[in-house]
Amino acid sequence: MIYTDNTNVGLKIGYSDRVAEAQLKEYKAWLIENNIKYSLVYIPQWANFPCAINMRNEDATMFKLVFGL
Repeated sequence: MIYTDNTNVGLKIGYSDRVAEAQLKEYKAWLIENNIKYSLVYIPQWANFPCAINMRNEDATMFKLVFGL
C-alpha cells in the first residue's frame, strides 16, 4: 500500500465568483499566517478556479477543523 505525505483538501465553494474569491482569499491568508506550505490544485489544468488545496496531512487535518470542511 502506498502512503502519501500530502493530501488534497477539496474546496466547497459554490455561490458566486465574488464569494468564492473572498473565501479563497481567507483560506490563503490563514495558511500564510500559520506558515503552511500549500499549492492550489486545478482540475483540469486550464480551469480558472482551484478545486482543491494540496498540503501536508497534519496541516490538512488542522485546516479542515478550523474551517469545518
